[in-house]
Amino acid sequence: QVSVVVTNSIGLSEALTATVQRFAPGAFVFDTEGGKHVIAHAVDGIFLAKANLVTGLPTRPARPEETFTMYATGLGATDPATPSDRVIAAPALTRDRVTVRIANMRAEMLWAGKVGSGLYQINARVPAAAPAGEQPLVVEVGGVASPAGTVMTIQR
Repeated sequence: QVSVVVTNSIGLSEALTATVQRFAPGAFVFDTEGGKHVIAHAVDGIFLAKANLVTGLPTRPARPEETFTMYATGLGATDPATPSDRVIAAPALTRDRVTVRIANMRAEMLWAGKVGSGLYQINARVPAAAPAGEQPLVVEVGGVASPAGTVMTIQR
């Protein structure tokens, strides 16, 4: 447990207590329908989500065996190390193995690393047997799983 105080031009916040832990994986999600749809895109740049999920943003469901990129936080240390007080000059691989499960099936991992302060990129492939519909998506690292409730929409 650590005490956290935020300082800005207005002054100091009240002290809050936070738990320090090595991993706290979480996938970035669209701010619609309760924030359950993962932000992911195909290699052509089209976002992979339920059709018409976000007004003005082209989206379509993912397909089995399709390669996708998604974004997460809390995936731990990298190699080479990326100090938290500096801008990241080049992507760095995660030191610990990251896995993604869709419909409780392991996605093929292609790459996982930090690309910005607190921002990790994951490149993976949708499992071939993933069923159609909104399927649960979980990111795991170091035995810690992302919170339940995140989904990826699959079309067969």
